[in-house]
Amino acid sequence: YDAKGENILDKNARNSLRVLRIQKLFPDVKFIHIIRDGRAVANSWRNYSIRTKKTDRTIEGAAYQWVHYVSYIRKHRKFLNNYSEIRYEDVCARYRGMDSRNNKWKTMSDEDVTTVTKIQEPLLKELGYL
Repeated sequence: YDAKGENILDKNARNSLRVLRIQKLFPDVKFIHIIRDGRAVANSWRNYSIRTKKTDRTIEGAAYQWVHYVSYIRKHRKFLNNYSEIRYEDVCARYRGMDSRNNKWKTMSDEDVTTVTKIQEPLLKELGYL
């Protein structure tokens, strides 16, 4: 809630690293962690960087960043009062007209798929994507 008692929705992935601080500031906060296939996320982040001409995002960097964000929040979820997880594809299946973009990673080169999968493999397995 903001100062007026209204709901706030924030989907900034970087806030995954701030969940403990956010909970301290807003004790009644509810965290809904939407987990998406890391290969799709890495591909999306890299494509966004290309579109916006940000040259600092490699496919490897994007892959590691997904692992870091998801691992951090999952490691700290036991300290959060109100935390739940849902898979991105489950959200898409539940709401008509919401198309999943999870398969777009399959447009990556074989080399990029291999690189990203190698970086993310343990977490992809844990989450059921492999």
